[in-house]
Amino acid sequence: LTTIIIPSVFALTASISNPRMVLYHNITEDDTLEFDKSVIINNNNNYEVKISITLAGDWEGKITLSEKEFIMGSGERKEVPYSVKINDPGYYRGDVLVRFDDPISGNFVSLAQDLVVLVADESGKVPQETSESFNWLGKGMGAGIVLLLVLIVLIARRKK
Repeated sequence: LTTIIIPSVFALTASISNPRMVLYHNITEDDTLEFDKSVIINNNNNYEVKISITLAGDWEGKITLSEKEFIMGSGERKEVPYSVKINDPGYYRGDVLVRFDDPISGNFVSLAQDLVVLVADESGKVPQETSESFNWLGKGMGAGIVLLLVLIVLIARRKK
């Protein structure tokens, strides 16, 4: 009796179709800017994955997601709409973070949809000092570095 053990390698893949948006809007005093956008999520894996969506940067409290968590079937593509509500002119930047969880291995991959919205006042000017995340190197790049470090740790664990 011969037993052959063939190790299998599972690679979790992740894909979103609109990873960066830069939008320009105008707002009048005492008005609220409201608009709808979406993130398109693709499950290119041969198995179901759990999707979790969170917000970062200026978008916490300004975006309402239609769904925060769900299961996607193999090969499925899904558009997840969200509503944006902004009360003041300014420069707004942050991420819609999409996390893909592999239920088999426990590994995950996160992708960020970078959303930048410049809202001009009645004079057509964008007061940049209103944004908490105006320094995009501090927040946007920081989130990217964290995601890269998580990926490196996951790859290192696989090699062991």
